[in-house]
Amino acid sequence: VDEINQGVRSQSPKMPELKLPIANNGNLEPAVFRVLTENIEKLSVELKKDFLNEEKWLQLAIYRKMLQDYQASIDILNYVTALWPKDYVPFNNLADLYQYYIKNYPLAEKNWLKVIELKPDYTDAYQNLFILYSSAYIEKKDKALPTLLEGIRQNYHATDLMVAVARYYKTMGDKVNANIYYSKAISEAKLQNNQQLQASIQSELDDLSK
Repeated sequence: VDEINQGVRSQSPKMPELKLPIANNGNLEPAVFRVLTENIEKLSVELKKDFLNEEKWLQLAIYRKMLQDYQASIDILNYVTALWPKDYVPFNNLADLYQYYIKNYPLAEKNWLKVIELKPDYTDAYQNLFILYSSAYIEKKDKALPTLLEGIRQNYHATDLMVAVARYYKTMGDKVNANIYYSKAISEAKLQNNQQLQASIQSELDDLSK
């Protein structure tokens, strides 16, 4: 296995540094920091022996993120995207990191779009990209609503996206279109025989007319 890994490694992008310092940048509780340290050290040893384990790389990136060692997390995730370019998960993690922690909105957008390209049925990506456009990357706010509508076009049973569109129109004071999309979502919830969801959306629609 070591010989095989060595051969593959020579053709792969540069492996992230596994011996980086482990610092409590986020002022975590000592017990939490201790567990994180142990987990990072354990994963680092395992990955040095078997670097073709995507799940372990992803977990290591999460631990580094928890320590607020964002650059280390990015380096790991970029490495994972190079080795597993068809998997949406590392791109999703990068997008989240760039949007909500580092505040690099162009890179957040780039990675959310990649997630959508790889997994167009992952509705959370459309939701997060919508949030990015509407509340952070304001120079592209005109792309907010089209992002949700494209999500519905790709996922015509997605009640979460229908409700998001309805709420968008509601905040814009457009009760007519808000009503349309709440009603679409209610109809879809009925088809899915999800009475709890149906009641929840109906409650929002009822509030619209008050």
